[in-house]
Amino acid sequence: MHRDERVALAHYHAQSLETVAVQIDVAAELFALVFDGLDPSQLRRSLVYNFPEPTERDLAWLGRNTVHEGEHHLLDITSVLAGSDPSR
Repeated sequence: MHRDERVALAHYHAQSLETVAVQIDVAAELFALVFDGLDPSQLRRSLVYNFPEPTERDLAWLGRNTVHEGEHHLLDITSVLAGSDPSR
């Protein structure tokens, strides 16, 4: 998934804050639309999630984990924009 590398691969550092914010907003809306359209049997489909080690999960777990991680990253973004260090 290139979790950490995605920032460099997408050249976020070379884009304006507004551009990156729009990209994040579009991705979040698409994610919500896709998951909203899935029925319970689709959410039970299994997959292998490779981080931190390969583990079998279901699609519902992936959705919950993605939202959870997004919330953490949103807090990091808010801290950076406010001028504080989110790692403290």
